Amino acid sequence: MIFNQGFRYAMMRVLQDLQQKAILPTMLYLSIVTILLYLAAGVVQSLRLGGKLSEGKPAVLVCGALAVLLHAYLLHRWIDTAAGQNLALMNIVSLVFWTSSLLVTFTMMRNSLENLVIFLYPLASISIILVLMLPGKHVIDTGDNPKQLTHILLAILAFSVFCTAALQAVLLAIQDRLLRSKHPSRLMLALPSIETMETLLFQIILVGFILLSLLIFSSMVIFHNLFSPTVVHETILSILAWLVFAILLWGRYYLGWRGRTAIRWTIAGVVLLMLAFFGSRYLIGLLV
Repeated sequence: MIFNQGFRYAMMRVLQDLQQKAILPTMLYLSIVTILLYLAAGVVQSLRLGGKLSEGKPAVLVCGALAVLLHAYLLHRWIDTAAGQNLALMNIVSLVFWTSSLLVTFTMMRNSLENLVIFLYPLASISIILVLMLPGKHVIDTGDNPKQLTHILLAILAFSVFCTAALQAVLLAIQDRLLRSKHPSRLMLALPSIETMETLLFQIILVGFILLSLLIFSSMVIFHNLFSPTVVHETILSILAWLVFAILLWGRYYLGWRGRTAIRWTIAGVVLLMLAFFGSRYLIGLLV
């Protein structure tokens, strides 16, 4: 009830702001449709996971895929401008959640990542609302600097993968708590085995670690101001996050780390990376 009232209030605020700022109706309608598709897919998957719906994966996939495609068009309209790329904070947040949604949506047919959409799709919906409510402007022209553009895209992809890992860690923590409670529930029975969930978590972390390594290496090669006073905090936080994930992977493959230890290290690494990414304008400060 409280969530529904809050969502209705947020949507009313969005509509009022859009009317005041004379945003094109087409963009508003597309945004609403995208949000509804994300939420529909999330609700169907929640019903499946709760045992109230035996089928429904095709519906989750179709609604999710349509939402991701529409979200991509919205981001194109928001970010690509005549003057360059508008990398305002809310645009970047929405782009990160779109990238995570894209990765999960188009890989759920081959693995057990579909349960992540329960968290991910509502977050993607919220990111769209935030762009509409808090539009910003920070335009940079990457047309003449393909290295900079590639570097920015690599940063967004790396962070998106780690966001997916964080959501997987949260789901794993819920599963671990249910397992320790010794009271089996429908949710517990519907989830894959905890070993499968852990394997998926470390597969995601490994991909993110490779991308983060490439990002840091390319920063050293392409840019020469990584330790200037304006960006030294972002650089240090990124390196610390890299070390956290390096130790976590080493602990997994050589010491057999799993369960709560893996969850804590994953969340710690993602928090460090989040501080680096958003805390002091990571994309603009570190990459330019």
